[in-house]
Amino acid sequence: MLLSAAMMGWPFLFFLSGVSSLIYQVIWVRQFGNLFGNTVFAASLVIAVFMSGLGVGSYVAGVWADRRYIVRPYAAVRAFGYSELAIGAMGFALLLGLGRLDDLPAGYTPNAAGWFVPSWTSHAAQYALTILLLGPVTALMGGTLTLLIRHLLQHDVTAAGWKIGALYGMNTAGAAIGCFLTDYAMIPHLGLRLTEALAVLLNLAVGSCVLFVTRHEARAPAPGPRRQPPRPREIAGESAGSTRVLVLVAVAIFLTGFAAMGLEILWFRHISALVGPFRAVYSLLTTVILLAMGAGAILSGAMATRAGHPLLLLIASEALFLASTAFGFWSADIREVLSEQSSAASAFVAGSGWAREQITLGLIGPPLLREAALPALFMGAAYPLATAAIAALPAAVGRRAGMVYLANTAGAVAGSIVAAFVLMPALGLQASVGVMFISVGVGMIVILAAWMSSPRPRGSVRRGIVVVVASITVAAMTGIVWLRLPADYIAMNSLPPLREHEQRLHVEEGVTETVMVTEVTGEGRRLITNSYAMSATSPAAHRYMRALAHLPLLSMEAPERVLVIGFGVGNTLHAASLYPSVRRLEIVDLSENVLQHAAFFTGTNGNVMASPRLAVYVNDGRHHLTLQPPDTYDLITLEPPPIAAAGVASLYSREFYQLVRSRLKAGGYITQWLPAYQVPAETTLAMVRAFIDVFPASVLLSGYRSELILMGTRGRTIEVDPIAVLTRMHATPALQADLEHNFLGTLTDVIGTFVASADTLARATTSTAAETDDHPVQEYAVQARLRATRIPESLFNVDSLAAWCPKCFQGDQVIPVLQDLPGYLTILDRLYHSAVFLEPNHPATQPLRLAGDHRVFATIERHPYLALLFSVRSRQ
Repeated sequence: MLLSAAMMGWPFLFFLSGVSSLIYQVIWVRQFGNLFGNTVFAASLVIAVFMSGLGVGSYVAGVWADRRYIVRPYAAVRAFGYSELAIGAMGFALLLGLGRLDDLPAGYTPNAAGWFVPSWTSHAAQYALTILLLGPVTALMGGTLTLLIRHLLQHDVTAAGWKIGALYGMNTAGAAIGCFLTDYAMIPHLGLRLTEALAVLLNLAVGSCVLFVTRHEARAPAPGPRRQPPRPREIAGESAGSTRVLVLVAVAIFLTGFAAMGLEILWFRHISALVGPFRAVYSLLTTVILLAMGAGAILSGAMATRAGHPLLLLIASEALFLASTAFGFWSADIREVLSEQSSAASAFVAGSGWAREQITLGLIGPPLLREAALPALFMGAAYPLATAAIAALPAAVGRRAGMVYLANTAGAVAGSIVAAFVLMPALGLQASVGVMFISVGVGMIVILAAWMSSPRPRGSVRRGIVVVVASITVAAMTGIVWLRLPADYIAMNSLPPLREHEQRLHVEEGVTETVMVTEVTGEGRRLITNSYAMSATSPAAHRYMRALAHLPLLSMEAPERVLVIGFGVGNTLHAASLYPSVRRLEIVDLSENVLQHAAFFTGTNGNVMASPRLAVYVNDGRHHLTLQPPDTYDLITLEPPPIAAAGVASLYSREFYQLVRSRLKAGGYITQWLPAYQVPAETTLAMVRAFIDVFPASVLLSGYRSELILMGTRGRTIEVDPIAVLTRMHATPALQADLEHNFLGTLTDVIGTFVASADTLARATTSTAAETDDHPVQEYAVQARLRATRIPESLFNVDSLAAWCPKCFQGDQVIPVLQDLPGYLTILDRLYHSAVFLEPNHPATQPLRLAGDHRVFATIERHPYLALLFSVRSRQ
């Protein structure tokens, strides 16, 4: 009875194994991203090694199990139990050791443009280390599938389709649940390390359960007459026709894996443009794909067992995969997505808690389901049907299942790399999808050849011809419709609509994003990547982006070396280049594509990319810092992409700031963009806490309105000398002109950026835990473009100015050159504590109306920045 119950429970145990596997994958991608840089290469590297290990392990375990199952019927399932224990042990070792790897050899090499990119030796070292760390554990993970297949099939392969489909489907469903819970529940509440520890416990529990259930069978002899283990020739002794079918199926499943994983990469690119580059979106998309694949595996396995003809079912599923994929891309339109989000905005702001979660899921769910669910259902059918088609020889079930799985994962690895690094930059999204369709079409031809080479029951030929003709017709019609689409149809439907008086200047698809440059009459140009406005040349953007460089450099005496992380359109970098003492400028950006568009913004960046003082690095900013020696920079400044986007948390964590501090010279400065309006108040406070934990000598400044700037120094105190600042403001005519053009032309404008002292920030965050690598809270604070945020009012205290600028005062009065400063800050203080400032997304917020005597309005009129902020209407 116990054994029977155990046999019924194998799919459930394999479900739990799938949960732990996806937890590991999600966490390892993050951890290796912090180690190698949050680049598309690093993510692709981890996934490639992960999947390669699965494939190799599956084949090796299958060969081993085929040679053991006759003599020891429970050898395979007990090996599954021991594998789970070993996976748990290795997972625990990685949990303890991976975070300690922070000093790896790496370097740069110049590319054709003279920019520095990670060298091939760096990539080789990263690849070798990833294989060393993840290869063994992922090989064990891959082996678990073929071990269970070998155990469940034993001598009877008549129900191969159903049993394989159930195993594969349950494991994939477990992976889906693991993915969803990891990003929606476990990491936000437990952190990465405890979440990984739960995966370890799952493996240990599954392994222990398997070994406990089969403990009495470990020494039991095989039923019936004792047989010798099958010889290698017996295992591989298929007929020539059977071998031909096996090879053809392996080739077909390679092509299917190539197209499936390639399209998954393209889905992620497309969906991120439609819905947003948020962690919740990526997690939900992966969950949808895996759940649909699991359902497809179970359904196809059942159909193969009931109806037979797995190869015919496979060719039909491939045709339906093509048609459903084409429909998903064709029907997606960002205008529809944005319209639905706009309609839901009021309800989202008015709601709270679970109500907002429902609205968010209701907005991001339909585009994901429409584009990926049905294709993934047919993707999931491929492996069970292919394995059922070649499982005719009982003695070789494990080896054959392993070979098919190896071919499938090898195709998936190749597809992901080719799609991301070759097809997208060279052909763009729409043509890349077309290449994947060709791969599926060739795979269908190979499957047809396999069916024609396999033995067919009498009377099945006519039915097979009908299925083949129908499948080819569906595939051909899909291809014809796809080719007749305008060449830019998919790209145009995923670009945000233009505003009034805005024109599109250029669109280009690259490795990591689609870049669009637009121009708005009377306002300037915008840089948009994956449908998000990343930078601009408007007056507001000019002021805060340039303030990131101007404010710290004006506070320093003769800075020489500056690092800017994130190019945008070049505002910050150009501002830093105006200081005559700066001898070396460095710009680090993940996207070579963005850097190549600098020429569209030379009116703003002064063609700074051609400066002989500039070194350009195409890399992750955090990884670049790990490659630099301590005490290198006078200033490190950064303005990452939207701070709630996936991966950006690594540039706001306490560990990142510790790295920055170690690379600053004594007395060096850091400035960090803090758009508090983009995330909830508690998330903003966690980010501030992380900063002041490492830089206690710090202040909060306002670059423009709510575009806040955290500024800290490695020095003991952060005090600014107003007279020295005034002198530096006039160092060169170019610098003076730039300050005036960007509303920083007077000493009052510069000192008036002050918002709060370090003491104010410390009090505001007393009860808040800091953002860390283990708890990247900002990535889970926002799940869609909708916002219902409130800027923490406790962060604002302009009355603490003396902590930053004690020399601005003579006794209780400001120095003469700053006579406008009290009134200037009083006006801004009204703004900082107003509802229109603190709740910018609330539809019921009333505009700020200033009340005061003529001196208030006179102060506004004397300072262009205040005039920009406050219209005539606001003075009523």
